[in-house]
Formats: sequence, C-alpha cells, structure tokens
Amino acid sequence: DGFGLVGQLSVDGIERFVARGGRFTVATGRSVEAVRRYVDWLQLSAPAILCNGSLLYDYAKNEVLYNKTLDPRVRDIVAEIRKVFPELGVEVHSVEGITAVAMNEAVYRHTAREHIPFVLAELDTLPDGWNKGHVRGLKLRGGLTLDMRWSNGSVESFTLRGPPGSTH
Repeated sequence: DGFGLVGQLSVDGIERFVARGGRFTVATGRSVEAVRRYVDWLQLSAPAILCNGSLLYDYAKNEVLYNKTLDPRVRDIVAEIRKVFPELGVEVHSVEGITAVAMNEAVYRHTAREHIPFVLAELDTLPDGWNKGHVRGLKLRGGLTLDMRWSNGSVESFTLRGPPGSTH
C-alpha cells in the first residue's frame, strides 16, 4: 500500500486463494532482500517478479531465474551527474543487495521508511550487474527537485517537483 503494509482483507484473500490451490506471487519494484521479510506470511508459490521486472527470483530455492541488468555505462552517467550535483543521493539495487552510493535526506527517508538494509560504498567500487537504481533529491534552479529511476535496462521515470507550497 505504499507504506509496507498489506491489509487484513488482502491477507485473507491470499490465504483463501492459496488454500484452493492457487499459485501466488508478487510483482514489485522492490529488491530481493526488501521482499524476503514478507515471504513466509505471503505464501509465495511461484517465483517473484522484482526490481520492476528486471529480476525473477525463486525464494523457495533462493535462486535467480532471470536477471536483466543495466548497461555498465550507467555508472559513468551517474558519475558525471554527481560531478555537477554532488549532493545527489544515489541508490543501486542488485542481486547482492542495495548500496547507497551517496546518502542524502531523500535516500535516508526511503531506506528508513521501507526498512531496507543497505551498505554505503563509493560508485567506482560497485560491481556491474545493477538491476535498478535511483537518484534522489537533485536540486535544480527555481527550487525544483528531480528524482530519476532506472530499471529493466532503461530509464523508467523522472519526477520533477516544485518548491514546497508551489502549485505546479
């Protein structure tokens, strides 16, 4: 529901579905570790679709079935953006886990709200094989803020927010 909570009606419906022989899984933008804490009570009976479709993971076997990673040149693009905007927060998601390349308030809020375990590392020390990533809190002229998400091999979204209290 956006807050990491699933309502009791949903849980009851999932349990009835599985009890009648249905196969249940999830499709989410979250990573392997972020979903792992829900696996037991969700009763997944099919591989999970993770990282916005770039990763198919079988929790019963702890096995990656499909893994589409980003072009390694994304690292160079992020490095160039960070040269101009060093305050930019960056998260990188891969099969190995989540790395905060640059921590800022937006990355902190996201990882705290989602209870996401992460490590802090330098961009040039990360191995290739990124499934998904975010740049958060890029401050632009006029009080604008830009967030960008990439996954499944390409840029997924840009969000441009106006200054607090603005109507556009």
